[in-house]
Amino acid sequence: MADAVKVPCSNSNFGCDEYITYYQKEKHEKTCMHAPCFCPEDGCSFEGSTASLLNHFVTEHKWSPTNFHYDKAQRISIPRHSLFVLLVGEDQSMFLMVNTCVHIGNALTTVCIRPHESGSCYSSKISAVHRAEGVVGRYLFQMDPHVASSSLHGGVQLGSRFFLLVPRDLVDESTDELTINISIEKIKCAAHQ
Repeated sequence: MADAVKVPCSNSNFGCDEYITYYQKEKHEKTCMHAPCFCPEDGCSFEGSTASLLNHFVTEHKWSPTNFHYDKAQRISIPRHSLFVLLVGEDQSMFLMVNTCVHIGNALTTVCIRPHESGSCYSSKISAVHRAEGVVGRYLFQMDPHVASSSLHGGVQLGSRFFLLVPRDLVDESTDELTINISIEKIKCAAHQ
């Protein structure tokens, strides 16, 4: 009789149409792909599915997503004081490049936006290069073997173990931008750390 008592998932407002046996509800909700993700912009209280979050970023905050293919380097320019850069994979997975200005330059890290902070299924490589005319240039490289995932609940957590520190002198003074190459790869999902 207890198996006959079914309740809706708490994420029904975000697209989940599952009815779960009442004693399995908590287990289902810990992995439900319809659990909400959150907008990281200060003062914004938006929460919704990943698809609606992408639409929110574009329509409400006028973010321009950079579409990319896995395992291929993508060159992007980031305004030095822009906090976020939105990257969208060929499968519509979303990544946030977080750009933190510090007194010696810019710290860049990447996070995958998804409902649960489960194990990592991605790795990333980020490089920055500055080539002034007549100068060989300097090249910086960072590899994150396990890109963290987050629903962004409570904002962006900057406690990542991996980041690329781009010194101020690699910022293009004419545009006030950093130019980086980023490559994101799908990997076998690692256990939550």
